[in-house]
Order: sequence, then structure tokens, then C-alpha cells
Amino acid sequence: DSGGYNTTTTRRRMNEVSKAYGLGFHVYQKKHKLYVAYKGNDYEFDGGQFTIKVVHQIPVSRSRS
Repeated sequence: DSGGYNTTTTRRRMNEVSKAYGLGFHVYQKKHKLYVAYKGNDYEFDGGQFTIKVVHQIPVSRSRS
């Protein structure tokens, strides 16, 4: 049971956040099942916790002496 969170609105908001923060995942529903697409792979979401670790590299500028 999803507790009412498996809605079009929730999926849309999750996808908007992913896009806004460059997280790289997309949530969608197919044949009444929920999936998370990430880095070319699709994962079935069973309503539990789904964790994606995203590491951002920050470029370091080096000063010239």
C-alpha cells in the first residue's frame, strides 16, 4: 500500500525536483507499477525507501603564481 502517495501529482513533483537539482532520476508508472529510471536502468519501486547517492564534483580553480 502506497499510503496514497502513488499519485500523478507526487510523481510529477519528484521529477520536477530531480530536474531542478540535476539528480538524474525519473519516476514513472507502467501497468500499475511504479518505476524509477536512473543512469539507463529501470528499478521497480515497491513503496519502501529508494536511495540514490549523487556525488557532485566541484571544480577547483588553481591560481597562477
